[in-house]
Amino acid sequence: MKTASTPLRLVSLLVAIALLASQAMVPTEAQQDNEVPGPQSSSEAATGEESVAADVMIRGTVVDANENTVSGAEVLIFTRPPFPGEKQFEMEPIAQSVTGPDGSFEVTIKQGSFAVTARAEGMLAYEAFGGKTGDRDVIDGMVVRLRPIARATGRVLDPDGQPVAGQLVRFSRSYGIGAHWATGYEEILRQARGRSSVTTDEHGRFQITSPAGIDYQVTVSSPFAGYQESHEVTEGAEILLQLDAGEVAAGTVYLADGQPAAGAVVHFHAFQHSRRTTTDATGRFEIRGIHRYDRSYITVRHQDAAVFCLQPVPENTSDLLLQLEQGQIIEGRVVDADGNGIEGARVKAAGERVIDPLARHVGIKKFTWVWANRRDESTSDKDGRFRFTNLYSGPFEVTAALERLDI
Repeated sequence: MKTASTPLRLVSLLVAIALLASQAMVPTEAQQDNEVPGPQSSSEAATGEESVAADVMIRGTVVDANENTVSGAEVLIFTRPPFPGEKQFEMEPIAQSVTGPDGSFEVTIKQGSFAVTARAEGMLAYEAFGGKTGDRDVIDGMVVRLRPIARATGRVLDPDGQPVAGQLVRFSRSYGIGAHWATGYEEILRQARGRSSVTTDEHGRFQITSPAGIDYQVTVSSPFAGYQESHEVTEGAEILLQLDAGEVAAGTVYLADGQPAAGAVVHFHAFQHSRRTTTDATGRFEIRGIHRYDRSYITVRHQDAAVFCLQPVPENTSDLLLQLEQGQIIEGRVVDADGNGIEGARVKAAGERVIDPLARHVGIKKFTWVWANRRDESTSDKDGRFRFTNLYSGPFEVTAALERLDI
């Protein structure tokens, strides 16, 4: 069973684009959402029946930090990369097994996405292999490596050195990309990110359990300050997180007619320190605790205006004046070769205005303003119709595809 993307025809589109050049079209509040209720899965729509995924056998070995095989280890299979540390085992596995005397395991899952991890007495996996099974019947040669368990404690302090209670602390790391060269299945593997979070107690303290010797990016984001540094988790380590008050971004947002843009959502993007707020009745906003990067940017969304991006962010952010444009509309219809409307087609719009994103995203080649404001995708309704609102004036490339299953 393979997933394919089928190009489709777009009609009634040139008329909509021509309207953009001749007049401004202000969308109503009810027209804001680009998405329409989702359709059936493509396999159900085509056949009226649910397809049954085939079985896939996964085989491998669990070893310790010295490459010695580990017998009696618990092997668990998840549908996505698990969290690091013991918290990963709070998730519900889709399959599990126990290694034999030689450390080997064998487990059966359905075709689809998967991630493999393991644990044993006093040890946790420090890397997880995952990917998609494709149409294979057997995936062989998995090696899951364990390390001793480490328990570290820490404390979060505000910019004045006082403990912060109830603060969420995020730990993230990249497992890296493993490759099973001996079996030729390296193409099914993908980078798996380990993420975990803890909350401080009334004294600002927290505890984290992890495989020993792992470096994490530790992030704290509060309404008034932030923190992001790398820390290694070792047994008995004490992690002190002193929050930084950062900078302030403030200013006024105006609509195309010069009136204050009340209720606009202003979002400052800066990796884990991204923050957002809503303008007041006078169009004013203030965001505290920002931390700028070279590729930081600001987005603004308002129901009566086009999407907006500001990059680079000026050095002086104390009194920003952000002028929005009149919102425009593109609408059309997706049809098959016979002119019949197609429901559930994925329609994308890409304009000429782009940004340099903070991080690259798989499958995206052009990082546009509409992408940054989450206005770049729509789904065709039962008549094949789609609609994009809150666009700026100018040329847009519109494409459509239908995800289907070849059985």
